[in-house]
Amino acid sequence: MLFVYEFFSFFICYWHNKKKEWFIYNMTAKPRVTVWNEYQVEKQQPDVAKIYPDGIHHAIAQHLQSSGLTVKTATLDQPDHGLTDAILNQTDVLIWWGHIAHDQVQDTIVDKVHQRVLSGMGLIVLRVITNSVYWASPLN
Repeated sequence: MLFVYEFFSFFICYWHNKKKEWFIYNMTAKPRVTVWNEYQVEKQQPDVAKIYPDGIHHAIAQHLQSSGLTVKTATLDQPDHGLTDAILNQTDVLIWWGHIAHDQVQDTIVDKVHQRVLSGMGLIVLRVITNSVYWASPLN
């Protein structure tokens, strides 16, 4: 499935590969967003920490919150990588920012995210300059 999400009109559109058709959902409420980040590069590289002192996940979350969306953040170092069942059950769209620690994401968390996406949760995987989006755990 390929999800394309438009925040301002609150429609979720996606292409279902097996059914070979587009699905469009008109959301009556603003989506609940969770921004996930490894939060490793910001801790390891002072030049990145200078730009994103609280992590890129907070910068993304603050921007979305300024648009009136309900946004939570989660990181790799938190229990369950911050993606507990309670958090995922309150997430309509998961924004995934990964770069250097894909191999550190627990398979159980990947499976939970995968199942939630199959159940209708939107997933936006952000691309870094390298090909690290290809290695993003939810995509493998």
